[in-house]
Amino acid sequence: MGMRREYAELPDSPEIVCLRAYLMAHPDYPAAAAPALLEMEERGEGAGCPTVLLPGIFRQMRPFEVWDPRRLEYYQRALVIAPEVRGLWTRYAGTLASLGRLRDADEVLGEGAETLSHPLERLPLLMRRAGMAFLRGDTSAAVALRQAVAAAVDRDGRPGIRLAYLYELDGPLGRWEEPAEDSWARPARRLAEFSQEHWAWNYEWQARYALGMRLSDRGEPLLAVQELTRALAIADSVDVASLQAQSYNKRGRALGKLGRWDEAGEDLVRSIDHAVASESPYRIAEAWHNLYQMHHDAGHLLKALEAGDRFLEAADHLIHSSLRWAAHLAAGEIRWKLGWHAAANEAFARAVSVIDDHRECHNYAGDYFERQGNLAKAKDYYGRGTQAYGGAAESVRHLNWAGMVRVYLELGQVDSARVAAAAHDENLAGERAIPLLPWILSREGRTEEGIRIASAWAQRRMEAGNIAGASMANLQLAELNLEAGHLEAAHAVALLADSFAITVDLVDESIQANRLVGLVLAELGDTAGALRTLEATADQAATLASARTSQPTFLALADFLASVGRTDEALVAYEKAAGQNFETTAGFSLDFDRVRYRDQHQSPYDGAVLALLRSPEREGRIPELAPWSQRRKAGALRLGRSGTTEGDVSDSTLPFMEVQSRLDDDDALVDFQVVGDSVWALVVRKEFSLLRKLPVATDSLATMVQSLIGAFSQAYGGRIDLARASFDEALSNRLYQAIWFPFSDELAGVRRVFLVPDGVLHRLPFAALIRAFERESDERGSPGLQAPKFLIDEHELIYLPSTGLLPTSSRMSSFHPGETRVLAVAGNAPGAEDEIGRIGEEWGEGGVHQLAGEGASESRVISASGQYEILHFATHAVADDRDPLASHLRFSPDSGSDGLLHPVEVSRIPFGRRLVVLSACETQAGRVFGGEGLMGLSRAFLSGGAEAVVASQWLVGGQASYLMGNFYGHLSSGDPLSSALRAAQLATRAQPETSHPFFWAGFVLHMGGR
Repeated sequence: MGMRREYAELPDSPEIVCLRAYLMAHPDYPAAAAPALLEMEERGEGAGCPTVLLPGIFRQMRPFEVWDPRRLEYYQRALVIAPEVRGLWTRYAGTLASLGRLRDADEVLGEGAETLSHPLERLPLLMRRAGMAFLRGDTSAAVALRQAVAAAVDRDGRPGIRLAYLYELDGPLGRWEEPAEDSWARPARRLAEFSQEHWAWNYEWQARYALGMRLSDRGEPLLAVQELTRALAIADSVDVASLQAQSYNKRGRALGKLGRWDEAGEDLVRSIDHAVASESPYRIAEAWHNLYQMHHDAGHLLKALEAGDRFLEAADHLIHSSLRWAAHLAAGEIRWKLGWHAAANEAFARAVSVIDDHRECHNYAGDYFERQGNLAKAKDYYGRGTQAYGGAAESVRHLNWAGMVRVYLELGQVDSARVAAAAHDENLAGERAIPLLPWILSREGRTEEGIRIASAWAQRRMEAGNIAGASMANLQLAELNLEAGHLEAAHAVALLADSFAITVDLVDESIQANRLVGLVLAELGDTAGALRTLEATADQAATLASARTSQPTFLALADFLASVGRTDEALVAYEKAAGQNFETTAGFSLDFDRVRYRDQHQSPYDGAVLALLRSPEREGRIPELAPWSQRRKAGALRLGRSGTTEGDVSDSTLPFMEVQSRLDDDDALVDFQVVGDSVWALVVRKEFSLLRKLPVATDSLATMVQSLIGAFSQAYGGRIDLARASFDEALSNRLYQAIWFPFSDELAGVRRVFLVPDGVLHRLPFAALIRAFERESDERGSPGLQAPKFLIDEHELIYLPSTGLLPTSSRMSSFHPGETRVLAVAGNAPGAEDEIGRIGEEWGEGGVHQLAGEGASESRVISASGQYEILHFATHAVADDRDPLASHLRFSPDSGSDGLLHPVEVSRIPFGRRLVVLSACETQAGRVFGGEGLMGLSRAFLSGGAEAVVASQWLVGGQASYLMGNFYGHLSSGDPLSSALRAAQLATRAQPETSHPFFWAGFVLHMGGR
């Protein structure tokens, strides 16, 4: 800052103007000065100053393959102008070396050493020339030159020369000669000690800082903290804000690795303050980045979100810095983990754009497209990363190969995955990296071969003294041995991994190792030992582990307790595993964000429900199961409907007695549980309840459901071909026998059934289940053909997302035309205008407002929606299973909208309505999310506040107008919703031309209000 002020006050001259432009960009980010300097050079201004400064700036500019050639050209020109500048010689040589031109680099260093005369200028060039000889494989020349320099330093005797020599020994080209085990650290220690002895604080700070970073990266954060504390003391003593910012930053990172989150956070906040004081845009962004990462690792996702946004704010204008795309990635990553799908996609898209501009770190773009399900693009970006040039390409090449492995496995191309895994392992980088080939071989049944490779890798990590890496490698080896059934070996290796983790204070890795020990003891039949180990590990995780490690630890304990029949204790552990899931979900504003988070954190609820289902029958088991089922299902939807805000969060459930009291005498509730490998049904009547395990496995159930509905999901030439979409009556009856018949006697006399589906049952048209076949008489009274009797012939069916959303009797009341207004919208779909015309006839002209054709624009529909109790949409719809937020209802576009009403837009419509009817294709279709069910258009309206939604499970044809007209006719006569829909479906089925289940069984009634 002082130099900037000094140069600002000097009178103008070509050199002063040039240096002033350079200094206005902070030294941490000189790329900001490039445009001004390039313009000065183009105009012939600056007396050669821009030419001298620009090659060093080009080192920071992306893409490297564009700027590296210019950098070489500028170094040559700059050395003609200023051959006395030593940094030009070293940086020019370094650039040549990075391109593999080691001999050319050596010649440049030699020429520089001959050109410069002062020992302090020549010494770095000679030392780097020795390092270059070593890289070329000429060890004898390297040793001879090193010895000559050392002898000259000894003869000179001046401390300044000795400091420069030790500084070069600690550089990347200097750490190669010493055979000692700690050769990576010894030069830095010698430099620190000599600097301290001679009061050279700047050298000592550099040595302590560098040593602290290396220790932290090598998995020795406790030792790193000691060195960085000394570096911080030096920075504080001279009160240099930039050094204070760096020292606090790196010490905060090391403290975070120790799990000392509060101290880490304090250091990182101080780093930000000092970075601001030093006016360093790069250091400010870097500090926010590390604070984001610390909160992320600690499992404090909402705090990570805040820090990540500040990181993005600080980094987005650093056009040529890798921090820019890293900031967009962090914004996307945290939103993805929080479940904010749409916002995450926006951030990732911006990150990919920067990655394209920089042409580096393609693995992050590949990861984004992989998570999106776009495997073709993911493969493309990972492939680019395996061939990338310059910068950090080499250090992340293994990550791109790892991405290729995942994509190939997803595509079922195991042979290609094996080849990619081998390439990944050849390019491994990083202290904690582990090979992938063992996992691939294990997947292929070649576990023993994988174990040999993993064992060799772990041995190399140990021999290299890489304690953190040895811990990670032995964790992998222990898991492989456990998978192969080598229990004694798995036990020994897990203990070894734990000992390494303890040595370098890797808390999470120690907990993971002990979790494996507990699992091994369980397999060995040592129940007491397994329980003791898993309980102790869970206690440790409760206070020390990150969220990433604590949940699997509690789950392991809970699963073990459940397996040995200690159900009550298992439920306590499952409760801990669930942790703060509900509170975190409550912090999201969009339903889809809540759904994604719940989907990724479903295991505790699944485990608890399964433990209760498998436990022996006992009094109170059903009242105990019911709230866990409620928590397992539609928790995100309950939050959205309740309007709960963060700080006022309660994962409340509807008491079982309240559930029964809401049922009328002729009502029943059937709550399905598709969990593990089994299917269960909890049946609740007003006076009793029962729990039945159904005679079908989950995989068989999925196959049958998909086979039954598969024909209805395929269109030919835009229309269903009923000749191809034949309804498999035998399969329908088998499904009835499997999932309904076991409790059908208990439903005798039941008029209305509330269905709570689970898993694949969300896709099943229950109305079309055939319970029996009866012969019908012809006109003369003679027996005719066998006619199927469907489930809808017996019951009215209402779908619920969760038992906790069972409506009260008052919510089941009828609609009356004189009191209820309808908004009927006809889009550009076959029979749509005829359909809303029939609704008007049945409801009465004064009670129906119709929008059709160009008048049915998205903007008009949204603005009018809040004024009506019933919304009816007869239009085209698109269900996107891969990206549910891309699903939409189609209206006419106008100046204010694109004509596509998406789920996020639905949630923003001011709801005052009780019923929404979606007479459009697949509005009850979509992707099934764990616990939450189908994520589609129907769900969007329920989340937005609708009390009831009638939607379609498959394509809708023009014949729907008859069913809908009949439905509104019954509604206008005072029938409740479920009665009116059933009557309309039965009437449609009674018509010969619409008797096929395609025409009537796909419409379902969903309710979701308490």
